[in-house]
Amino acid sequence: MNNDRERVILHEWPRDPDGPTLPELPPQGVRTPNNMPWGHTLDDFYWIHPFPGAKSKLIWTRSMLDEFGENFGGQPGVPQVEPRRLRPWPLLKVPNDDASFGLVDETCNRDHSLKPRPFHAVKNTELESTENKIESPPEPALMNDDAPPATKESILEGAVKSQDRLLEDDGKDDESAMAKVFVQVDDNITGGAVLEFSIEGETGDRQNCTGLRSTSPKKTDTMWQQVVKKFSTTIASDRNLMIKAEDDTKKDESEGSKAIVETHDDLTPAERQAMESFMTTNYETVQKLEERIPEEYFPDILLVNDPSGFTISDNPFLSRPSRTLPVRYKRVWPKLKRDGEPATLFNNDLHCPSAFHWTLTQTERYAASECRRIATLDLSGAPLLGKGSHSAVRKAGIRLPVPLTTQTGDQHVSVAVKLSFSLSEDRDFLENEGRIYDAFPDHLQESYCGYNLVASMDHPVPVGACVPRFFGYYVPVQEEEEAKHRRETLKSIKKEVERRREREVKREAKKIGVDEAVESTDAYGKLAEEEEDDYSGEDNDDNFSDYPPLPVEEIYSPILLVEECGTPIEPEQFSEDERSECFSLVLRLHHAGFVQNSLYPRNILRQPGPLTVRPSERSLKTPSFRIIDFGRGEFGPLFVEKCLASVWGRMGPPMVLTREEMDKVKEEAEVGKEEVVRWHNNSIRDELWRAARVLHVKDY
Repeated sequence: MNNDRERVILHEWPRDPDGPTLPELPPQGVRTPNNMPWGHTLDDFYWIHPFPGAKSKLIWTRSMLDEFGENFGGQPGVPQVEPRRLRPWPLLKVPNDDASFGLVDETCNRDHSLKPRPFHAVKNTELESTENKIESPPEPALMNDDAPPATKESILEGAVKSQDRLLEDDGKDDESAMAKVFVQVDDNITGGAVLEFSIEGETGDRQNCTGLRSTSPKKTDTMWQQVVKKFSTTIASDRNLMIKAEDDTKKDESEGSKAIVETHDDLTPAERQAMESFMTTNYETVQKLEERIPEEYFPDILLVNDPSGFTISDNPFLSRPSRTLPVRYKRVWPKLKRDGEPATLFNNDLHCPSAFHWTLTQTERYAASECRRIATLDLSGAPLLGKGSHSAVRKAGIRLPVPLTTQTGDQHVSVAVKLSFSLSEDRDFLENEGRIYDAFPDHLQESYCGYNLVASMDHPVPVGACVPRFFGYYVPVQEEEEAKHRRETLKSIKKEVERRREREVKREAKKIGVDEAVESTDAYGKLAEEEEDDYSGEDNDDNFSDYPPLPVEEIYSPILLVEECGTPIEPEQFSEDERSECFSLVLRLHHAGFVQNSLYPRNILRQPGPLTVRPSERSLKTPSFRIIDFGRGEFGPLFVEKCLASVWGRMGPPMVLTREEMDKVKEEAEVGKEEVVRWHNNSIRDELWRAARVLHVKDY
């Protein structure tokens, strides 16, 4: 264990013997967006006595001293600069927009005169693309009409080429064997892939073949050739005939037959276009997304390729059914300004399984989909990054909405995908984490040059990001279920209105003094009174206040997308500076009003840095740290609001309160608010004690 600290304050500011006492509120000076004192270098921090001759010392930055105005020793002036946000190594790209994307961060100089350079202008830069990498093992499971990254061809084209190679030696032509080939590849939990062939000839008979695609390339090629050769008598030998069969299939699809890629809700043309050139992720070469997604390109709809059923359940005690069709998700957080604009109106209600505020016709839905940002998420063969008691985290490839691309030419970038297990408690934890990430201010997800002076610490620390970047919280969409629910709701409302109208008619008829009316309505009046006595305000048969519970196996998990940030720390192997840097992240979280509530080494990640340089040049000698897992986290205002809502919830259904009752409720709310704030502060104190113990911080 290294006990040598390098980030120390070496300078002391001389005081005027007749100088005043330092003010109780120190000068503002230059500060980072987190409102903490900032210095560009370690030389910008000074010890200073609170009054001349005092034994105690405080720490001020040079900008605070300049603002205070006492310069007894005649210290030379230094240029003042503002904190500069550090740019991660550029990965995202928008055609013809080099001003906002693809800027390489230059190192800091004293006056910040160095400006970011365009990515294409950086000399001696080797693009880390798939072309410079060693060929990876066989790709994970593919969806229908997908193309392997290495060949850039569809599965059907691969079958045609394999068939041509096999039939060149035989020299057989069988034009009568016009066939349609349907290929489905599904994920195999053991590491292979199941190939299912369905071949339909002129007679309409269909033959099926299932083969196991091994993880070994040689075994894969052998198995593939054997399968194709076995059915060579039923597949057209001529390449043109095979292409014609493929064109006929596409023509049938355009005429209204079932498309290969569709969900139970039917993909819109814009969503189908996003899936047309979809390819699975090569996890050996894909690069991590470390940049912020601009708001104008932030995904609204997420089409998830999940052949292994990870979104159904990642619990080993529950089966994961194979899913060959994409699953549609909608964004809940963050809330964007365009969500409320008429041209881009978007329903991001957490509890509504529809992306629209009302049920649209097919034409309206197609038109609305054209205005939305659509991304595709690939979970096929997604590596497991970590698993807890309530959720699992996997590395997945995401293809961002057009026109966003990458500098390397790869379609995908990698993100960390958090999926909950099937219990309601598991979903609640993930939902709370999505709320917390949405509440994080930008400065907790950004890094800045220089150093911060964090309260309760006597040495500067780097201003790195505290938490991973947030790429959205998404919930599954069930348009048909929501449309059915809305129809049933409207039907139930109409039925209830007619029922009440009938009871009113019967009451009015009973009040009429005409003997005929009394005689004709006497029996009905008694029946109406009995119904009114038994009526509880709900209709058990047509209850539209709640959705019917779905089987556990059919409930899709919400999706939380965040930045992938490395592996858990081992603080016992850290230097004093590294432990202090990790501890400062906890203090900065608390300063912003957040409590993690599950602070263990597994929930603090480390990765090589700095992130401003290309990945191949990063090192653990300059690490980057992040705090993760906020399922049990708290944010002060949200925590108070949640607790106060429970106070109002105890009042029962809405009612008109008297002045005395309202005053009593307000008094209880104020008392409850004080208790909640006290509870929140106690959580902060307990977490600081736990963090000091976990990180082996001795000087706190």
